Amino acid sequence: MRGDGSDSDDHAAGASGGREQARTVRTPHRAIGSTSRARTAMRPILPPARPMTTGQGSGLVRKAIEASAMSTIVLRLAASCAALLLIAAAPPDKGRVSHVIDGDTFRLESGERIRIAGIDAPETQAGEARCRAEIVLGRAATVRARALLDGRTVTILRVGRSYNRTVARVMLAGRDVGSELVATGAARWWPRWQRKPDWCGRARS
Repeated sequence: MRGDGSDSDDHAAGASGGREQARTVRTPHRAIGSTSRARTAMRPILPPARPMTTGQGSGLVRKAIEASAMSTIVLRLAASCAALLLIAAAPPDKGRVSHVIDGDTFRLESGERIRIAGIDAPETQAGEARCRAEIVLGRAATVRARALLDGRTVTILRVGRSYNRTVARVMLAGRDVGSELVATGAARWWPRWQRKPDWCGRARS
């Protein structure tokens, strides 16, 4: 054993050399690890897919149904507007009254039933009248309408359809038939979108 410290130096050198060799061996591992981490960092992180819940599914179905219903409404409105335009474009027609049904409805010789627009007369049938007094008023209105219209030639200005009847303004010798019936008390004005006149209330008053 040498006492000049060379063994210590050699050991130190050997240890140092060993550490350098260890570092040299480990360096590639660090490089590979760094590359792997870099590749991992470059990958996009996607959120996990969430399954559709029952509530979300029913909500989508409800929206689809609402959209379909809205489309149906739009189509019906378009068809109604087209029908009204065709009616408005139709020229006035003439016809001979063959039978007066009640105070606001009559039949032409052609078979077409006409409901006078804008007015309402009392009902004459028990299943339609609201009280017995209305039936009495309805029969009186029918007599007045027959005196005015039976066998006469009238001018028809069609405005729509209701319960398989043509709704129309009716002119007789240049006079509005609806106005004539209201003036005699056989009918009342019935503006569109308004409630039907109450003939029973009038009868009780």
